[in-house]
Amino acid sequence: MFIKPLVPILLLFTSLLILSVANAYAFAWLNSLAFECATIETGLDWFSPTGQFLLLVIVAPIVETYLFIHLPYEGLAFIGIQNRTVQTICSSLVFASFHFYCWVYACMVFIGALMMNILYQYALRHRHAAFWMVSIFHACYNLYGFLFVLP
Repeated sequence: MFIKPLVPILLLFTSLLILSVANAYAFAWLNSLAFECATIETGLDWFSPTGQFLLLVIVAPIVETYLFIHLPYEGLAFIGIQNRTVQTICSSLVFASFHFYCWVYACMVFIGALMMNILYQYALRHRHAAFWMVSIFHACYNLYGFLFVLP
């Protein structure tokens, strides 16, 4: 059976995706309630809707997963740091630091990156395609934002 071994990771994928979207809404609510950080200027106005879609849903998830999740794990492993918690926190901090439009947004991204790293760690341990699993997760999250948040 090909499908049976995929059920746990698909459940984790779906659960973390729902939590990531809820995390974004929770931080947006907190921001509007107490902090009122400026609206994030994405710079996407330069692109057509098709260009925005390609950038947000195809290119960015692959590039960011490689740069901010895969490379930090490889770099830490190269210098001898194999502790999963340290790898997860360092990778999440790197991811959030490149999304520092305002501190509230960076905190939201850090928590979202923790969720991506949980998926990455799980996929690595269970010999799934961790890089592609997280890239697809990131693409789904960005697709949600593209369809329901940006318009």
